[in-house]
Order: sequence, then C-alpha cells, then structure tokens
Amino acid sequence: MLDRIYTGIGSRQTPDTVCDDMRVIAAKLADAGWLLRSGGAPGADSAWADGAKARQTPPGAVAFGRPDPQGRTGKAPVIILPHEGFNNQAGIVLPKNILADAEPIAASFHPNWSACNAFARKAHSRNVPQVLGPDLATPSTVVLAWTPDAATVGGTATALRIATFCRIPILNLADPRCQGLASLSTEALDTTVFAIATSWQDDLAQQITRAGIAPPRLTDSRELVLWLHAQPWNTRREVFHRLAIQEATRDATATRDPLPTPRAPAPPTL
Repeated sequence: MLDRIYTGIGSRQTPDTVCDDMRVIAAKLADAGWLLRSGGAPGADSAWADGAKARQTPPGAVAFGRPDPQGRTGKAPVIILPHEGFNNQAGIVLPKNILADAEPIAASFHPNWSACNAFARKAHSRNVPQVLGPDLATPSTVVLAWTPDAATVGGTATALRIATFCRIPILNLADPRCQGLASLSTEALDTTVFAIATSWQDDLAQQITRAGIAPPRLTDSRELVLWLHAQPWNTRREVFHRLAIQEATRDATATRDPLPTPRAPAPPTL
C-alpha cells in the first residue's frame, strides 16, 4: 500500500488566491490521512502548513478514543526548518549528521552552490528531507507546489529537481490542469492524488524490476521503492541515472508528464 505522504512547497510569492487553494487542499488531504512535509517559509510553505494544522487532531483525542468535537482528523505536519525560529514556525531542525548527508545532495542539484552563503545552503539542504524524508530514505509519494508558469525556478527548484530525478510526480498548481484540485471533494481529491502517485510508484518499481537491480524476493511496488531509497545516495543516483538512460533509449521523450497517465485521471479543469 502506498504511503500517503506529500511534499507541499512553492514560491514565497505565491498569489493569495493560490495560497487559499493550498490551505483547502492541505486540509482535505489531512482529513484523508495524508502527511504533509514542508519547509516553513513564507508564502506557499506557510499556506500548506496552515491547512494541515487546521485539521490536526489534538494530542490524545485519537489515542483515548474520543472524537474531536470539530471533526479534525489529520496528522501533525513535518515542518523542516533551516534554523530554530525560522519565520516564527514550529518545526524540526536537521541533526548535524543528517544535514551533513543532505548538503552534498542539495549541492548536486543547485546550479551555483559556491555562491550560496551558510543560510542559503541550510535552506536548500532542508529541501532534501522535504522530498526524501527526515531520514533521507522515506520519500514523499507526490509533490504539490506552485511556481510561476509551473517552472522549475527559485528556492523551490532544488526540491523540484530532486523529485523529478527520483521519479516522484509533481502537481504544480500553476498548471491549468491542476487548478481545479481545491474544488474536489475530500474523497475525490484523495482518489486523484493517490492514483497519480500509485501510477508513478508502480512505474518506477517496474523499471527497477526490468533493470534487475533489486533482490528477486521483492515484488511489491512499495517494497521495491523503499529498498532503493534505503541504499546510499551514490547508489541511488547511479540507479536513477541508469533508469533514465534506459527510458530515453525506449522513448525519445524521456520526461514524463505527471498528469495524463493510463491509470491516473488528470484533475478536472473547472
């Protein structure tokens, strides 16, 4: 079964109307059992977190079998900060050992790492666990974002490049096909996002199997993907490069569109 974990990110200059949509989507995904990972920055990050926190179950309500009087059911979001007190957000700061592992990954996806000061490097490095998990080995299953013209630009670009490289689908709310997501019911939103994420995970698992990389005993898609991400980063990087070459060999258009897949309907444009 696919893990319902998503990365919610985007530009600090995300329009207010899109931030409103992010809050609605995050609240509905929280009610559907999705866990948010984000970075605590102004703009998109804060909007995703606001929506998820609005549906967070108060501590103890579920543990003691008491229904929440406001109907809240969501999990506490994982907000990864570059330092304590960043943007007045509550969250976690990467331990030094995880930061040491995340920084070279971030550097490899940044076009001009040498120009980044210490804060910028920490800010970009926190993008790595936003996508790959706080342990760098439990990736999100989908990324939801907003960037101008759905482009890979700004501080969000590092996370988007990592997701693209690791075959994690990106649903960018600047893409006209994603602009109706907030209008979907909780059930329809969950079904749509889950189907897209599942399609991508199954596709990656099939590629891993065809390449003969994983142990034969692993047949479940989730197990195959988690096995891959349990490997050291250099090993994973080599595998993803190999898969990209194989895909390019089979198809001249190696970049996959996250929406129009055979098994996952695109969100309706309303």
